[in-house]
Formats: sequence, structure tokens, C-alpha cells
Amino acid sequence: MHSEFEIFIPKPENRITPNKITFVLYATCVIIFMISVINHCKPQIALFLFIIPFSVSIYFFIKKFWTYKFLDGELAGSLIISLDYIKIATQSFTINEIKKIDFHAINYYGKREDYRNNFNPILSQGTSNFVELFLNNGQKIKTYFKLNFKEHHKILYPFVVEMIKHGKISVLRGTEILGINDYDEIQEFKRNHLQ
Repeated sequence: MHSEFEIFIPKPENRITPNKITFVLYATCVIIFMISVINHCKPQIALFLFIIPFSVSIYFFIKKFWTYKFLDGELAGSLIISLDYIKIATQSFTINEIKKIDFHAINYYGKREDYRNNFNPILSQGTSNFVELFLNNGQKIKTYFKLNFKEHHKILYPFVVEMIKHGKISVLRGTEILGINDYDEIQEFKRNHLQ
């Protein structure tokens, strides 16, 4: 039995975002207003111009709740996680070659992220998850991957339990990865899987 995920390769891009657009519009209006005040022109005209950035910011504020963030990178290859090995694209590592493993798997496609003080899209692409392998030879490998839905990380359950038993993941970190945070649930997890 194995779990398969799409590998994400981050490639940050400098792009025009709704935040940048609204900032430029407001800044332009403030500059026009200041110039009109200094030149003793009618500042009412400049104040009227504030309708434009205000309308645009309302548009972006409403739109962000239904728009996905930009995919700053590309999806390429597969991450395969099995009880015996981990395969990252074409590289394969047996569990015996791995000293320690860590996961960050809480971001999923469609997750609404922090939307305060922001006009940018808030729906996640689900690509900020990663697995980090610390190999016996001292090499460290970090690979980002995509989760397609909220409970997608739960398919790692058998793997995480097995890695706790092999000492590759601590019990505390393992329960955190699996979303088990309640003290009683952690104790039950230990009783059911580690004794």
C-alpha cells in the first residue's frame, strides 16, 4: 500500500497583484489630492477620484473569496510514500536509509487562508505542504507536494504510525501531523498503536 501526491516545485514570480493595484491607485489619488491642495485647485475633484480606487478595492475584496492564489511554481512528478520506501520523482529511498522524517501537511486545495488586510485571492492551491528527509549519510531533502482536499493528509496515517514505531518520527510530532491534539486522543493513539 502506498500514497501518491503531486510534487510542487516553487518558482516565485514577481507579478501584479490586487494588493499592488489598489496601493498604486490609492497612492496616485493621494498625490493628486496633495498637488491640488498645494496649487490651490479644487480638492473636491481629487476627492472625487477616490471613488475609483475605492470601487476597485471593493471589487477585489469580494472577488478574493472565490479566487485561487497564483500557483507560483509547477506541479511535476510524483511523491510516493510507502511503508518500505519514499520515492521523490525518480529518486527512491528505503526506510533504512532515512534517519528522521518530518511532514508539514495542513494546507489543501481550496483552503481559505487569512483574508484580513489583503485584497489578494485567499483560496489556497494546497502546495505549501512538504516532506523533509534526513538521511543517514547527512543529506537533507525537502520536497513540496499538493494536498487535494481537507482530509487528504489522513492517508499518511499508517505510514506515520509505522515511522513512529521505527523512531523516524517522534510520538508528539506524529500525532501533530495526524491532527490529534487532544490529550485523551493522544493517549488512546498510544494505547492502540504503540503498545
